[in-house]
Amino acid sequence: MLKLDLRNKDGKVEHFQETFVPALKLIEGLKLTPENFPDLDESDWMEKNAEFMASCFEDKNVTKKRILDGVAAWDFNKVFNTFNQQLFGIDPKKVAASESAEKKH
Repeated sequence: MLKLDLRNKDGKVEHFQETFVPALKLIEGLKLTPENFPDLDESDWMEKNAEFMASCFEDKNVTKKRILDGVAAWDFNKVFNTFNQQLFGIDPKKVAASESAEKKH
């Protein structure tokens, strides 16, 4: 399941979720790497990521513009990484525990 929280024009957080995402989206996500899009600069890359995220939702209220307007600038990379973890079936709690263990060494 994909979950995405976006701030609306009024500053309130709206919650979106998608219960079914076809495996084709997983393949698209795996191909979404800087190496496959060498002509994109950092801002274009952010737009490409937001466009991909929006394409995974059936809800037409989730758009590239809505994502870019509804996520704080300093949170965008974190939101995108969390989104990818959800798409790839990675448990964020296990990732956090693993990163925490690595920092101790």
